[in-house]
Amino acid sequence: MASLSSHLSIALGLTTLTTFLLGAFVYFYKRGSNTSKIFLLYCLSISWWSLFQLWHHNSVDKHTSLLAARLMTAGGSFLIPALFLHFIFSLLELKSRKWLLPCAYTLSLIFACLSATPYMITDAGPKFYLRYLLEPGPIYPLAVFFFLSCVMYGHYELYKAYARSFGLKRNQLAHLFWSSLLGYIGGSANFLMVFDLNVPFLNPFGTYALPLYVAATTYAIVKYRLMDISIVINKGLAYSLLLCVVFVPSYLAIAVSHRATPYSIPDLLTGTLIFSCGLWIVLNNYRKTANITFGLVCLAVSSWLFGAFMTYSSTQEEEARLLENLLHI
Repeated sequence: MASLSSHLSIALGLTTLTTFLLGAFVYFYKRGSNTSKIFLLYCLSISWWSLFQLWHHNSVDKHTSLLAARLMTAGGSFLIPALFLHFIFSLLELKSRKWLLPCAYTLSLIFACLSATPYMITDAGPKFYLRYLLEPGPIYPLAVFFFLSCVMYGHYELYKAYARSFGLKRNQLAHLFWSSLLGYIGGSANFLMVFDLNVPFLNPFGTYALPLYVAATTYAIVKYRLMDISIVINKGLAYSLLLCVVFVPSYLAIAVSHRATPYSIPDLLTGTLIFSCGLWIVLNNYRKTANITFGLVCLAVSSWLFGAFMTYSSTQEEEARLLENLLHI
């Protein structure tokens, strides 16, 4: 199952790079804004988490893997929810319940300190298709509950603001809400494996949702001036940049993993073309039902073609059989 492990490594590598670049990009354009500073720290915490998780899974020995796991949880895993909550409060200018922020940071600090002890992580060893994966201590489930509570409450406030907004603000919050929700759902698979839960396809492919979250947030900044960042750019260039953010890292990952074969490349190229057409139609006028329907059809067809590409290029029989079964769903 080495290929599944390489997929997770590629997704974590892309997450490390794209979240760092997004945070730096926002901070550069809104250097004096408190929201941009918090967003930069939020992106850096995700980048830290993915970088040290990559090191944790691919370490050469248990001692190094355990050290990487402790650094991952101390500086990333349980700092992310506090910074996410802080970013939402700052972006939406929420005045009520601000006492939640010092509470969240205090708990993050406590969990960071406990990361160096067996109360948080007891050991690391082989699990599923990974060389090393941490073994949770008695405090770890409480930390995960804290993570979920912050993320769910942050999305609740974000959805409330979206529901009562209109015009440009509504478009901004819609993109942020759905892309962020997708990213957290995809990234949740990394917690599930710690508790011996392996969800097919979500593990490891769900982690690819995190770079896609970065792509959607970047698009919201360019198209709808999210966080009041104004960039003079025409629609065609914005669309081209969005496609580059989505497909260039994916194609590089495919090239590095040597998955492309003469039999699978046509499905990949055709799927890319169909996906691009559907996205173009939807972005031209996403309020029209016909455009949305056409976009969903294109998404379904391109997803099937991408699945066929993965099946034909797979070098592992078990992985190919799993992907083939998913294609028939």
